[in-house]
Amino acid sequence: MLTIRTLFCLTVLGFSLVIVNSKAQRRNASNENLWVDGVTYVFDDKADQKLREGFTLAVKAWEKDTCINFTLMSTIEEVKGKDYLLVTYDEKDPKGCLSHVGKLGGYQPIYLGFGCESFLHAAHEVGHALGLYHTQNRHDRDQYIKLEWDRIKEEQLEDQFVPLTEEQNENYGLPYDYGSIMHYGSSIQDARIIPLNEYYKTTMGSPLISFIDLLMINKHYNCTDCYTPLFSQPAYVSAISPSSEPEGNSKAKPGPSLTVPTSAFDNAVEKQTANGETALPVIFIYICDPEKSAKCDNGGFPHPRDCNKCICPGGYGGPLCNQLPNDCEQGVKVEAEDDWEELTAYVQNLKDDGSYATCTYWITVFYDRRYRETAV
Repeated sequence: MLTIRTLFCLTVLGFSLVIVNSKAQRRNASNENLWVDGVTYVFDDKADQKLREGFTLAVKAWEKDTCINFTLMSTIEEVKGKDYLLVTYDEKDPKGCLSHVGKLGGYQPIYLGFGCESFLHAAHEVGHALGLYHTQNRHDRDQYIKLEWDRIKEEQLEDQFVPLTEEQNENYGLPYDYGSIMHYGSSIQDARIIPLNEYYKTTMGSPLISFIDLLMINKHYNCTDCYTPLFSQPAYVSAISPSSEPEGNSKAKPGPSLTVPTSAFDNAVEKQTANGETALPVIFIYICDPEKSAKCDNGGFPHPRDCNKCICPGGYGGPLCNQLPNDCEQGVKVEAEDDWEELTAYVQNLKDDGSYATCTYWITVFYDRRYRETAV
């Protein structure tokens, strides 16, 4: 069986910059750059309704399929002294789309200028803020793309097109993703990116958060771990009295909010700290118990917010990623015949909220037959 996933859209990812102040900030696998308590954000007073709507759609999309929580605050006064994103635009560069990579700590601007207010651009910049670099900056990118360097402006070179080193770049063993929302399109301003596999030319510059994007962020924030530390540093924490708190609410770092029954402490071994306080060792609990969580097919993984279902790669759906996605009403199943057949794809999206319509076709081919498809 072959799977074809058809995406209908006219938007191509525009030029976006990442802000890098030092080599230390280029280590996107470093825990100190993670939003371990979730992402707090606030809109600048000058942010218009279009910008607010596009950014809201973007954070909901990232939040929906990860363990990262986003919290909107009403005013800048509410976030003083906290780590937060200020969603705004740069008056000196009103058309700029810019973001730092990972958490800086304290005030952190994310710029969405005129033309950057759509879901596409907002989701791309949020990806940067969570810790993702441009895909074409991967240390192994030369195995997948080539650049026409003579068409790249000098001021764009260092931070936008020079590949990271292996020490700076952690990809968690995931493949190069031409369809990542973090990948530039084949033609960005004067730059040219050419895939070594020509079939991916129109895949680059996707307006959708890809399966690999989601998997990488979930791995980066430990959302996919079978278990996660209930407490972070120090290695031992002050004992919690079961009598005073029937159920203690604690937050995994990083990870989703978790409710911990006092029975979790029943077999814990106490230890005296340097100042004489009683402490308990680090407790590990499951986000998704591997014995009880969904057994995902076709490369899917248990959803960090509901371990009974899976997050599936493109072309697959259902609770266990073994069904045709319900992306265009009921999807389409086709059985290939001996003679050429014309297959007309119908898809319509009447929404005006930055979303995109997709439609998946499953084409069944007998094991002794060959299949070829030609788009006209």
